[in-house]
Formats: sequence, structure tokens, C-alpha cells
Amino acid sequence: MSFIKMALEQVSEAQLVPEGKYPCVVLKAEEKISKAAKEAGIDTPNMLSIMLGVESPDHPNANPLFLNLMYPDDLADHEDDKDKWERINLMRMRDLKRFLVAFGVSFEADGFEADDVQGATGDLTTRLRAIARGSD
Repeated sequence: MSFIKMALEQVSEAQLVPEGKYPCVVLKAEEKISKAAKEAGIDTPNMLSIMLGVESPDHPNANPLFLNLMYPDDLADHEDDKDKWERINLMRMRDLKRFLVAFGVSFEADGFEADDVQGATGDLTTRLRAIARGSD
């Protein structure tokens, strides 16, 4: 193997930003299949996975922020709990619409173009919470 030359001594760990409102840019947006959907045998994307960069001069080494926005489920898959899944789907669509509006991504009455999300900019309010690793 060859030696890979790069200035690694200059690299520092990214820092969590304190709770607050920050200008952000979508660094990466891709459609994915959630772990639960894969386990259920679903092979079409059911969420939009987003990596945001914090664009604040006060936090030049800010850790990226990650967001998964779930798509509505097909109600035909939930005949036993249709009312519950109608409410869940409405909540998911609200979350998606709020994100699209906040980041200035155009949409139509019947949806949006996922490719338009990458590079979008908007303000995001952050808050910190502990995450239980190994659970969905």
C-alpha cells in the first residue's frame, strides 16, 4: 500500500452548536429506505435523509445536523389501523411541507422534486437531546 499524504495534524473534531437558530445549507439530500421498511420487505424509498451544514461565523467548525423526513405510508398496508395511519401520514406531510417552506424548496399541490432539496438554504432551530443508540 502507498502512503497517503495529507495535512491530518490540522484536522480538528467538529463541535456541537448550542441550542439556537442557525442559517443552514442542505449539503446532502437522498431518498432512502428506513431500517424498519427494509425489514418489512419494502424496496422503495420511504424517507428523505438530509445532512445540513451550519453556516454561522460564530461556529465555523459546527458538526453537521441530520434529519430524516418520512414519506406518507400507503394506507392499503394499514387497513386494520387506517385512522391511526391517516393521522401519521398527515403529520409526516406537515413535517415535509414545513421543511420545504423553511428552506425555500418549491413544491406543487401533489408533491415536490427531491433533487431540488440539495443546496437549499434556510434557518433551523436546534435543541440538544440524548439519543438511545441501537433503537429505531
